[in-house]
Amino acid sequence: MNRLFVNLVLLLALSLGVCSLQAKQSALLDNQRWQEYSYGVSILPPLNANVNKLSVDDAIARITTQDGYGIHLFIKETEVEMTLAQVQELAIEQMTVAYPSANALKDDIATVNDYKQLALYFYLPQTKQGPWVTAQTFVQISPKVFVLFQLETPKAKYDLANPVYKAVIASLKMSDPRALVAKRETMLDAGHTL
Repeated sequence: MNRLFVNLVLLLALSLGVCSLQAKQSALLDNQRWQEYSYGVSILPPLNANVNKLSVDDAIARITTQDGYGIHLFIKETEVEMTLAQVQELAIEQMTVAYPSANALKDDIATVNDYKQLALYFYLPQTKQGPWVTAQTFVQISPKVFVLFQLETPKAKYDLANPVYKAVIASLKMSDPRALVAKRETMLDAGHTL
């Protein structure tokens, strides 16, 4: 009897923890999924954020928030297969060339949602906007293709922005692009028959 009671209490505690995590994520993110069809990338954007595709650069999406920080998404294709360690070396080199005062705060290679990812955080003490933090997370979706999430935030907003940034990355889902196109065409055909 005691063992059954202990198991029920543990199960209840576990389910409350999962519900708490889901509630926290839903409190940070919109429930409407944003989709990029060419590569099958989709995410949940932050609540009350704007998602735009600008033609001035290669970002597939630029997310702007009312809190003064932005999250940008890129698809990066390499000519040769690269490991995350090689990407890490190249990204740090590019950041320190572009911003000589950049300080690497931390870096981490992990596996999240079955994808290997590299997270880099840089503190930029001297920018036109004042002290700044740039975070770059490279999610490897194939040996030559990476989804790059980039957080741009004033240092003063970092503690607010970083949990949202991490939640957006955790919401990443990959779909077969051909299936998405077929589904989209079916929906368009259904719309024409109305």
